[in-house]
Amino acid sequence: MASSPALQVSLSDVEATEAFGASLAYEVQRGDVIFLRGELGSGKTSLARGFLRSFFGNPSLDVPSPSYLLHFAYSSGGGASGGHLMPEMPAPGSEPSQPSQPGSAKAFRAGEVSLVPDCSVHHIDPYRLPEGKIASLIDFEAIFRDVSLVEWPDRLGEQLVMEDTPPRLEVVFEGFGPQAGGRVVSLTAVGPRWEKAIARWRAEGGPLRSRPSDPPPKTEVTSDANPLAEAQEPTAAATPRPPRNCRPLPENWHDWRVLGIESSCDDTGAAVLRGDGAILGEALASQAEIHEQWGGVVPRLAQEGHRKAIDATVDEALKRA
Repeated sequence: MASSPALQVSLSDVEATEAFGASLAYEVQRGDVIFLRGELGSGKTSLARGFLRSFFGNPSLDVPSPSYLLHFAYSSGGGASGGHLMPEMPAPGSEPSQPSQPGSAKAFRAGEVSLVPDCSVHHIDPYRLPEGKIASLIDFEAIFRDVSLVEWPDRLGEQLVMEDTPPRLEVVFEGFGPQAGGRVVSLTAVGPRWEKAIARWRAEGGPLRSRPSDPPPKTEVTSDANPLAEAQEPTAAATPRPPRNCRPLPENWHDWRVLGIESSCDDTGAAVLRGDGAILGEALASQAEIHEQWGGVVPRLAQEGHRKAIDATVDEALKRA
């Protein structure tokens, strides 16, 4: 796959993952590709959120997972305003004349300016497609001329990804379970551009700073130090929250019980998990039959299907747990 040795970065929580993404935003140039690898819930979209908010200078930008619509295109002009994704929806009470075109980008305005002027950022997730299918839906030759964040790159297929093409930074999230427990991320370069960047980060002792031009940190950095210390902006002291009328969580997180609910383009799922990630009960309601008649996903019908299925799906998961 890649030629240079991996550089490991420790991320203590979701905030550190977003700060890491923000630091990468200051490194990119037009034409850069970043692959995000890792299991479901490992932090890939959290990294993309920090990256996009920093790239467009918009700390309140909505950055959902693109697994439902495959491809989001963010830019500093055009599209929906205010940093909120607004996909086209059929009029209430009417049937769509055509199904949504698979792979068509949902484009919206992410901010007034961007770190690379007049450059879009493409956030792509082909997780729900067979390997190689997305190559027939999206013009990657055009996309790779901007900046691209690609989750589940293994699904791109051999026609798009080879050992040395596209030149890219590989970001691999290691570990499972709640992200608050921390993650280790491995960075690997494919091509001289990112090899030089990783060599520089390694020479600087590990920190990924907010901007490549920032001076090296004056304090000594050990191998187990948080490599994002210089990337995080100082924050005001937290304001104490008023007490809530709720039972505190058990001290032993193995005793926790978590209800997870997922609604996607083709199913509605619910699961009850223990604090260590063990699944105690789960239930799934498929929407495949709803969309087959249209030849693709129709967002309004998907919403209606979730609305009808969610209560029974949650009840079944709780019963099985």
